Amino acid sequence: MKVYLIKILERVYKYQTAYNACLTHLYNAGLLTSYNAGFIDLKKQYLTIGINGLNQAAEFLGIKCNKNENYKDFCNLIFKTIKEQNNLHRTKDLMFNTEFTPCESASIKLYNRDKKDGYWVPSDTNLYASYIFKPNDINISVLDKIYLHGRDFCGDNLDGRKTAC
Repeated sequence: MKVYLIKILERVYKYQTAYNACLTHLYNAGLLTSYNAGFIDLKKQYLTIGINGLNQAAEFLGIKCNKNENYKDFCNLIFKTIKEQNNLHRTKDLMFNTEFTPCESASIKLYNRDKKDGYWVPSDTNLYASYIFKPNDINISVLDKIYLHGRDFCGDNLDGRKTAC
């Protein structure tokens, strides 16, 4: 699974690098007024690797999304691999971080596309979630939700601004 994830991440880093090159071009042309005014520093801006649908991916693999060893191992594999790759792809001009991202309308659109194309989608929701826990799971306690966002599941693997967990 790690090799598969790294192959996907390789493409993501190419997209992020191209996006950053576009921003740099616009900045140098004086077209990014917030940047040119000094409100945002292009060299201190993170390129975010956004995670959405983590618990649906686990469910697809038959892993329950609650406080258990299989889910902990799954989360750690995902988070550690992305953090490792973020560090490998970092340059003096590019910094990457990892966050859970809500993906607003994309989480619904991607779910609907996957469903239409015959891929597995969860039957108990109509979108991909941006949480480490299943938001519609009535069997998970508030304390377990807090625990899932802690050291054993997220650890120090969400890097950059560390705003997600």
